[in-house]
Amino acid sequence: MTDYTLLFVDDYSNIKDLNREIYVHRWERAYSKGILEHRLEKFDLVVLDMDTGNRMKEDPRDISSRVSKEKFYLTVKNEKDERKAWGKIREWNAGGYLVMPISHEQIVEILRGINPKRDNQLPFLNSENFK
Repeated sequence: MTDYTLLFVDDYSNIKDLNREIYVHRWERAYSKGILEHRLEKFDLVVLDMDTGNRMKEDPRDISSRVSKEKFYLTVKNEKDERKAWGKIREWNAGGYLVMPISHEQIVEILRGINPKRDNQLPFLNSENFK
């Protein structure tokens, strides 16, 4: 298992959907209320639900100011939200977006791009090992 840590900031999605799709050993879910009190820097990837970001009291740019652009992604509920996502990516300084449900393989590709020096850990993230 790896020591990668992921944070999903999502007020609306069913946690069971994330449990079914993500096979990384350590990930957490947080609600938007009080998110900026978390130590966001400790996570290898922070994923913000776009609907949650739109309704946050805090400015989502405060998240991107605490983690690098490559470690900050948005999620959208379906592909028809793609146009809205591109505007928010620029506005909130995110690295990109993913359509829910997120696949394990998508997470691995993002982690490979962020941490090429730790790539020797990523073969263990193959979903075949966890079924």
